[in-house]
Amino acid sequence: MENRITLGVGFAILGMSTHMVTFFLGVDSFFSTQLYFLYLLLAIYLGMRSYKRSQPEAGFRHLFKSGMQGGAIFTLLVSAFGFVYYKWINPEYFLHRIESRVAEATQLGYSAEDIEKVRSTAEFIFSSVVDGTVSLIMFMLMSVLYSLTITVLFRRIPALWKG
Repeated sequence: MENRITLGVGFAILGMSTHMVTFFLGVDSFFSTQLYFLYLLLAIYLGMRSYKRSQPEAGFRHLFKSGMQGGAIFTLLVSAFGFVYYKWINPEYFLHRIESRVAEATQLGYSAEDIEKVRSTAEFIFSSVVDGTVSLIMFMLMSVLYSLTITVLFRRIPALWKG
């Protein structure tokens, strides 16, 4: 397996492990969710650096593609984990979010019909399928952004990959 793919898998496992540790410790998952962005950046940067060191003459397109390889595998693994996590490991998370929306609508004096609309909308939005899909799209966009940025930086500042 290529180094950039291994880095993508390794950082995805590290991110998933961090998420599970925060779940078992009862800590808010905001911390582990933010670490996903750092792990994605590190997977892309280190994978591109490894590729650029082995192929110093690599052009923009090949360097960008090498970054996207690690980012894509990271994205697929983390999105699949998110689906599994919210579907089977912590299904109460979305249930609490739905109930808080319904309670807020009730407190604001919504009619029974409007409260049912709030519930059905919240059940759609707060589901593991929607979360997995949105995670997949957002992490892929972040991978593109990170890969583009690092590619430009590598071409402008050679010390980032030579050092």
